[in-house]
Amino acid sequence: MKKSVLWVILVSLTMYSQNEMSILDNALSSNEDLEYVDYTFKTNTLIAAQTTEITKKKSLDFRIYHRFGDMANPGSYHDLFGLGSIADINMLFNYGLTDKLAIGGGWAKGSQGYAKELLNFEAKYKLLRQRVDNKIPVSVTLFGQATHTLAEASSDPTSVYNMTFVDRFTYTFQGIIARKMGPLSIELLPTYIWRNK
Repeated sequence: MKKSVLWVILVSLTMYSQNEMSILDNALSSNEDLEYVDYTFKTNTLIAAQTTEITKKKSLDFRIYHRFGDMANPGSYHDLFGLGSIADINMLFNYGLTDKLAIGGGWAKGSQGYAKELLNFEAKYKLLRQRVDNKIPVSVTLFGQATHTLAEASSDPTSVYNMTFVDRFTYTFQGIIARKMGPLSIELLPTYIWRNK
């Protein structure tokens, strides 16, 4: 069993044209009793990291993520410096059960090791929302994911791939903390990862 703790800080700067900004201002000002800061981020994920946003109630979100191959290989201009060779792919469904809770699951294919075929199950819960009056200065969302590898087990008893069903699980837990300050949003992602083997 292995444990890992990660700390990641993401900063997102959203820029609008003057016309887009006036449309947004009109949409927000039409609700006079607006208490909470909305759209700290414009999406549920930023690059490969989770954000405090969740899938809206009764909405289904389907995403396909992929990573490109190695651009530093000799002769990599033949595959446009990695763009022509997809190394990893992840297909994920996410459904909003309520305005605060979303669940999801998906399938991922990695390029090497026991990550060659993974099943993901996840849940995301919005614990706190940042308020306009700063009585709650940050948004906090909890994220949990269980991942099961479907890689073929090795018959070699000393191999890391000689895994039982339980050994094949990895768990990820995050407390996502974010604050929106005008066009700038900043996020802290304390992350705990547990691998059964």
